[in-house]
Amino acid sequence: MALIAHAYTLVDTVASTISHLDVVAQATIPNPAPKDPTNGSPAVELLFAIAKWGVLVAGALGLLGSFAVMGIGKLADNPSVMSKAKAGIPYAVIAILGGFLAIPLVNAIQGSLA
Repeated sequence: MALIAHAYTLVDTVASTISHLDVVAQATIPNPAPKDPTNGSPAVELLFAIAKWGVLVAGALGLLGSFAVMGIGKLADNPSVMSKAKAGIPYAVIAILGGFLAIPLVNAIQGSLA
């Protein structure tokens, strides 16, 4: 029984020491505001702009291409081509939706670093 009491005392001592170190660390470690690592480089902004809109353009082209291949498969009476084209539609829609969600997120992050 005495061993369990010593273990509880040890755990209590360690917990109080850790909480004391946490208070000391919060008081001494600076927490600076976010800073733009690129210092506003126009090349990085252009890269992000191309990437953001490139996702939307690629998704739209993928969606139109899937519809075109599906039409070709229908005209050629080839159901395997149509099924392969139908499989590409969800991926194109997910890419477009991902772009629509990512663009405001990237814009907000870039705006907060200025």
